[in-house]
Amino acid sequence: MLSSPSTVSSALPEPDELDEDEEEEEEEEPPFSQMMKEFCQQQTRGRTLEAEKEVADERETKRARTEPTSSFTDSNTTPLQIPSTFPITPGHSDPLPQTPPTAQPEPALSSSAQAVALMPSSQVTVDALDAKIAKFEAIANERQREWNLRIMAANDMEDEVGNAKQFYEQLLEQQKKLADEVQESHRIMAAARRDVFKYKTMKEEWESLAKRMREIEGEVKEEGAAQ
Repeated sequence: MLSSPSTVSSALPEPDELDEDEEEEEEEEPPFSQMMKEFCQQQTRGRTLEAEKEVADERETKRARTEPTSSFTDSNTTPLQIPSTFPITPGHSDPLPQTPPTAQPEPALSSSAQAVALMPSSQVTVDALDAKIAKFEAIANERQREWNLRIMAANDMEDEVGNAKQFYEQLLEQQKKLADEVQESHRIMAAARRDVFKYKTMKEEWESLAKRMREIEGEVKEEGAAQ
């Protein structure tokens, strides 16, 4: 059975209601860039808070080490921690009243922390990588300089070894020449010894011959006197 036009028109939503629903959907869905910006800010703020928390914990630890500890502890000084929400007991349809969490003020950030918080997380990562790259490049340059110095020292030592080798070869040549000269002097001395021995032999023969001639001369004189 068809319904009347008035019933159909009452069942359809009004145009104003459609516009309001579209505006609500547009308000509920923020743009992607805004979401990414908020996410980056949250990440940066979280890192800054963690760093400040670590510094505060370190200061508290140092202060606790320097201050004298008391042997008496009061258990009543521990504050009672009351949860802000209560669990729902099974069997009850209505949950217990929940108190809204109180908004805690954000801690004040230092100037450097504020600069880091205002900087996008991608920029912080890039700066950290640039710093590490610069550090590694400095280390590499220092090691390259040391290696170049070692190469120069090795080249100098190689030159010195070459010079020493050349000097040693010259000494060997001089030693060989001296050996040749010594051998020649030995040969000359041997020839001289032979000559001296020959001269002595000739001198002895000459003296013997002269003695024989004097004897013959005496005999001739005696024979002439006898005649």
